[in-house]
Amino acid sequence: MKNNKSWLIALLSVILALTFVFAVSCGKDEDSGSSEKPNQSGNAGGSISLDKEALELDLDEKYTLVATTEGTSAQIVWTSSDEKVATVNGGEITPKSEGVANIIASVGNLSATCALKVYNSYSAPFVSLGDSSITLEKNDEYDVSVSIRYKGEDVTATADYDVSYADGAAENVARAEKRGNALTITALDYGTTKFYVSTTLRGIFAAAEIEVNVKSLGVMFDIANLTPENGGYLAKLATTNAGGYIRSITPEISVFEGGSKVSGATVGLTSATPAVAKVKTVQFRLFRSAKRLLL
Repeated sequence: MKNNKSWLIALLSVILALTFVFAVSCGKDEDSGSSEKPNQSGNAGGSISLDKEALELDLDEKYTLVATTEGTSAQIVWTSSDEKVATVNGGEITPKSEGVANIIASVGNLSATCALKVYNSYSAPFVSLGDSSITLEKNDEYDVSVSIRYKGEDVTATADYDVSYADGAAENVARAEKRGNALTITALDYGTTKFYVSTTLRGIFAAAEIEVNVKSLGVMFDIANLTPENGGYLAKLATTNAGGYIRSITPEISVFEGGSKVSGATVGLTSATPAVAKVKTVQFRLFRSAKRLLL
């Protein structure tokens, strides 16, 4: 009986020792498991998201996606699944042709995707001018505002424009120069000319026309049967009607105001040298000889 008790005590001691060794072994496995990383990038609990999950853009439009990350400070890598449809740089999407593509933002083994559709609305640009016709005095300058609109929005700041003479227009009457969002027109000589203001947006040409009239806006006289000279008119007369010369002449006077001819205007004439010639009504009559009479 005594031997049986000794054997039983020894067996219990062996069982307890094995249990202790097993417990210690399991504890080491648990500690070792707790030090393993959940993913290769080391972004435990990290995330990335975009402000748009789907987006539609017209061919000339751009959009910049905003990516938000949590649990990581690594740099975001942007890619397009089809660069023939659209490219992406720092989140800014630039459409290239109609179609669909995925715009992907990646950091480590995390990624977020925006489904992009590119379409062509075939919308035409529109050029608008502050004036379609202006009248200037010679040597005057005038600024005409230029506005380019597309799909109801003003795109003048980003869309370039050109200015040129209209077909067959006189190039000596005025010149036009681009100055930001305005066209500066300078009057050079009397007459009329036209300019085209044009732009090409998305391959579509659009233009507007402006007419420029250069006139004297005050009162002007024109005498058809006398010769203009030194700011006046020259009348060649003789003391007698002989040898092809005449003693008097009735000037054919036209009056213009603001560039337009005035009908029935009353004209008063005087002679600067009455001893040489006098004015009778609207007729000049020479009393004594002189080389010329300037009126």
